[in-house]
Amino acid sequence: MTKRILTAIVLAGLMTGSAFASNAREGVLFSGDGGAYLNKGSFYYDSMYNVFYNPAYVNDFKNWVIFEKNAANSAEGGFVTSMMNFNFGLYLNRQANSNGVKLLNNSFASSAAGLAGMNPIDVIFGGDSGVKWGIGLTYAAYHNSAATVNTVTGNTNANALIVRGGVSVGELDPFFELRLKDNAKANKATGALTTTEEKNTGWAAGLRYHWGEWTPYGVYNHTKQTITGTGAANSSTNTYVIGFGRSTKLGEGARLMYALAAAKMTTDTGGVKAKNFVLPLNMGAEADATSWLTLRAGMQYNVFNNTSGSGGTGTSGTNNVLARMGGTFHAGKADVEYAFGNSLGGTTAPGTYDSPAVGFDSETFHTVSLSYKW
Repeated sequence: MTKRILTAIVLAGLMTGSAFASNAREGVLFSGDGGAYLNKGSFYYDSMYNVFYNPAYVNDFKNWVIFEKNAANSAEGGFVTSMMNFNFGLYLNRQANSNGVKLLNNSFASSAAGLAGMNPIDVIFGGDSGVKWGIGLTYAAYHNSAATVNTVTGNTNANALIVRGGVSVGELDPFFELRLKDNAKANKATGALTTTEEKNTGWAAGLRYHWGEWTPYGVYNHTKQTITGTGAANSSTNTYVIGFGRSTKLGEGARLMYALAAAKMTTDTGGVKAKNFVLPLNMGAEADATSWLTLRAGMQYNVFNNTSGSGGTGTSGTNNVLARMGGTFHAGKADVEYAFGNSLGGTTAPGTYDSPAVGFDSETFHTVSLSYKW
């Protein structure tokens, strides 16, 4: 009996600990939304990065620090710690996630220079007063006063301010986001500019529900872009995601996760509409090979992926089947997580998880992180 109790305690610790994640883990297991909304975190399994869409999770995943390095974004990291009866988090340089989904929408932040220059900072604060609650704030800014650049991605002032909130009540976890501004403006430009200024705003609302091993979820996101310039066209985007996931134990130190979702994105740019509808099926598995090594693999299979409308091609999208692998080295309370891929996609382009070549060389690991929990 004592042995069974001890085994149950160890298993509970392993399953809880696996929710402490990284870009490497999320890049392998995907996010359950087909890349339609989430910048970090997952809808269909637990991850400490879920605080970036529902800050109330700061009360569940606390007392950790992490440092990230990967080919797409050279450095980021942060921590969450307890302060009296509250929990506080600070995260630096969250930009694009492991699958290339950008945090910011403005055209400067979508460029290579913007990814290096905006330097976002996330602040998260939450507590538990019978109801778990949390609020989050993202701020980013950039200024370039060069006088000879005539594109909005060069000689630019750019700034962003995003507010999030969420609660966890029983089995229900609702959340919201307000994109108060996400702007870019060209200054002292020479020549004709198609775009001299753009303003991005929007809002989102969603929820997750815990039903035993199952997790239904959904989110709606609306964004609007207003552009000033010659021949510029304003645009708006509406995104809907609904899904159903499951996380279950396969045995001692192993578990299986899978989810099926439906994601629809409709964009109207100056009256030209494009629609994309995708049914992503995600599957992932993790197993403790030894006390110091966890192995994982994941797959995204798009059952259906179609673009239509006057602004679309009417053909299926690319990357309809992706498979990735990685793992975690454990050393006490410290973890080093990694994902296979390559570090370079050419002479200057960042690499990807999905290089056709797999091998042990100087570019074996696409993403690596070091984390510590206490």
